[in-house]
Amino acid sequence: MILFLSILTVSSKGQSEQIVRKVVQVMTPQTFYLNGGTRATFGGKSRVTYQITLPPNTVEWYYAFTTSKNENSPTHIGLLAQLSRLFDPTGISAIVSNAITTPTGAGVCDIYLMDRNNAQAFSEKVDNWGGRYYYQPSGSRENFKQGTVQIRDIQNGNWVLGFRNPSALEGINVTFEVVAIVEVTEPFR
Repeated sequence: MILFLSILTVSSKGQSEQIVRKVVQVMTPQTFYLNGGTRATFGGKSRVTYQITLPPNTVEWYYAFTTSKNENSPTHIGLLAQLSRLFDPTGISAIVSNAITTPTGAGVCDIYLMDRNNAQAFSEKVDNWGGRYYYQPSGSRENFKQGTVQIRDIQNGNWVLGFRNPSALEGINVTFEVVAIVEVTEPFR
């Protein structure tokens, strides 16, 4: 998908201002280990949630993730640096979300973008007992090893990313990072 970024020049009280888009770190890289479902029964977790608070004036946001089998090997994604390099605040260039690279993953992971109430049901594993939780399909992925997810339809508020290891036996290490593109007003230069 291609995103065309634009700058709008406005005049207010004789002073020219422009609206520019900037890349903002929402969540620094996080690394955690998820046990397989059977092992989690005897200690550890097969699911974990992280709250995402979108900054004001978010236009779109991204999260990138990767997995590995080794419990003690955090992986560097560098989403902020990659988006900063790809991003042109003048709006002349476009970001192609598949131009963002993530290290090759080694185990599958399910990631669900949810509100707080559904995140609680997710954490309590209500789906294991016939219950349900709901998530935003545009920001969720199932059975992925790595990737970058671009979210344009949710631009404000507090959300939760829920990570689940779908394997019954094998554990996985997960690393992820969240970055937003926001619009800000600055004096015209």
